[in-house]
Amino acid sequence: MLDDPHTSDIERAKQFWKDYRSSIIGGIALALALFAGVNGWRWYQADQLERAGALYAELGGAETPVAVAEQLIADYPNSAYASQASLWLAGDAVRTGSPEDAVDPLRRVIERDPVLGHIARLRLAAVYIMLEQGEAALAVLSESALQGFAGRRAELQGDAHQLLGDAQAARDAYRESLNHYPPNLASLVALKLESLGAP
Repeated sequence: MLDDPHTSDIERAKQFWKDYRSSIIGGIALALALFAGVNGWRWYQADQLERAGALYAELGGAETPVAVAEQLIADYPNSAYASQASLWLAGDAVRTGSPEDAVDPLRRVIERDPVLGHIARLRLAAVYIMLEQGEAALAVLSESALQGFAGRRAELQGDAHQLLGDAQAARDAYRESLNHYPPNLASLVALKLESLGAP
């Protein structure tokens, strides 16, 4: 009697299953676990972002906005909302007459947010100028070279040089600033340059 080709296929399939069943089941389980893990992580990130956004929305109308901002930074330190809250804290410190309290929140933004870090550098330099720390302002400004902020950067460099008593360096920086500012924003810098007198 001839062997039925279907019978041998069935026998081979049974043998294959017997030999590799644990590997197949393990591979399927691993794929399902990986799928669940990735989806769980995405859900967690979306949930964290939503919670941070809700907390940030409370910031404007909160009775204690400083506490809300600090909670947002503590609970969601890697979110863009934490950077925004840090910028808000720095602004609040300046508005309330405590510019020294703006340094740490601005440093936090510089360290954690490559996009808002450029804005934070400019604000930190302005704070150092308020605190009459011209060298610190120049050091912060030397770390940033984003073209879109070249005018403001040069203006702050001029302010720092003027604070340090270097009128010529201040003039040069103000002239550089005028090269980057549009005419409607250049008037204040022109006044600063004029106040230094001609060399």
